[in-house]
Amino acid sequence: TIKKQNIMNAIEQLNSIKGQLNYVNNVLSIGGLEAWEAKEYSNLAKEYEEEIIRLTNHIKANIEIFA
Repeated sequence: TIKKQNIMNAIEQLNSIKGQLNYVNNVLSIGGLEAWEAKEYSNLAKEYEEEIIRLTNHIKANIEIFA
């Protein structure tokens, strides 16, 4: 069904964003960035964290379609 496909897409997005967040966190942990670069990466990390929460809530709210 379309709803099931939407949830599958959300799960794929969630996994992708988690990977992007891991990359950003690795870059930040290595250091050596200019101040503006560190700020950009920090902002990206916050955006990814918020998107992970949003997607996780969306998936949890609709997971019953797989039952």
